[in-house]
Amino acid sequence: MLGKTVSSAWRRPAGDPHGQAQPIVVSALEATGYFLQNHADRWKTDPGLTDAQRADLAVYEKLIAQLRRVNSDVLAMAAELSHGTIETVLAKSDLQLGMEALPRRPPA
Repeated sequence: MLGKTVSSAWRRPAGDPHGQAQPIVVSALEATGYFLQNHADRWKTDPGLTDAQRADLAVYEKLIAQLRRVNSDVLAMAAELSHGTIETVLAKSDLQLGMEALPRRPPA
């Protein structure tokens, strides 16, 4: 489910065309995974956990792993998008931009 959300967001135009929010997003995504895993690691050491709580904790850790994979996908997409930031586009000549745009046009 989460992967589908990321994929659909990928098709939409970026809300931050200048890429200014990217370092904040990267830090937040990385910190979230470490924060959640740190809690899971501490909870695992609790000797008073019931079997049901241990099972829930195993599910929680699987979700953390899924979140990290999705975060990696988001960061990869952000890296790919960085090639199309306004600074990159403005640095190119009109001829170069036109040549890059031609292969992307759908057949008429």
